[in-house]
Amino acid sequence: MPRVLEALAFLQAGLGLAVIGVVIRFWWRAGRPGLLRHCPIRAHRLTLAWVLACSLAYFVTALATRGALEAFSAGPAPAGGSQPTEAPAHRSATELSVINAAAQLSGLAACLLVAGFSFRRGLGGLGLTLDGWRRGLAWGVLGWTAFEPVSQLLLWLSTLAIGVAAPGYRLPEHPTVEYLRDPRIPWFAPALLYLGAAVLAPVAEEVFFRGLVQTYLRRVLRSRRYAVATTAAIFGVIHGGQPQAVLPLIAFALLLGVCYERTGSLVAPVLMHSLFNSQSLLWQALAG
Repeated sequence: MPRVLEALAFLQAGLGLAVIGVVIRFWWRAGRPGLLRHCPIRAHRLTLAWVLACSLAYFVTALATRGALEAFSAGPAPAGGSQPTEAPAHRSATELSVINAAAQLSGLAACLLVAGFSFRRGLGGLGLTLDGWRRGLAWGVLGWTAFEPVSQLLLWLSTLAIGVAAPGYRLPEHPTVEYLRDPRIPWFAPALLYLGAAVLAPVAEEVFFRGLVQTYLRRVLRSRRYAVATTAAIFGVIHGGQPQAVLPLIAFALLLGVCYERTGSLVAPVLMHSLFNSQSLLWQALAG
């Protein structure tokens, strides 16, 4: 990592520790109240079938888009029955960017449709409202800043544990980072990948995981704590392509879930998620 990035990382870690210290001090002086007490109530009539339908919309769109792209890009069948060659990396990156964008848009549309008739106040009841947006922005920025040192510590511990348990195992990179390093990808592919990671994914995932899954589990489990913890575990496992990132992502999802419960708004979780993803990609790009 370049020295400039190292300095920025240390600066952000210091700011994060300072934020954590201030929050703990105020919490202690306030009598150590429960983090999930006196939270807004989200009246709804969500069912498991509707939640699963939203996830199905994402996967069906991804499969359909992939099939359409493969059919479109496939040339004539090779003579003599020879096997087709593997798609070059730059074409795979282009396909990945289109597939991700289509799936995220489809999944988001399904979630918004379900939320529109499942929550008593429609999308406002889900948390897509500008009411209290300043508070949401503050939660988002401070939460992202505070989580940075926690994220680095958990990532280091996870990497260390995997190295001890499986010596010689090569930790995989995120596919998006791998594709972005290929100089042959067309100009629009990085734009779509960055847009998906910084905008589409945070909005779509927060609407689904926090807005629908966590809200549904809150009623089924009759506990905000269990709902937040279960949703965080699901979120981490879903992103298990990088085993070293599972523990940090579970911790991150816990923070996102608490922010959603405390504010009753998706502004803070979406902003925090967007900043987290944007920083990860920016750091990787600057590191080369």
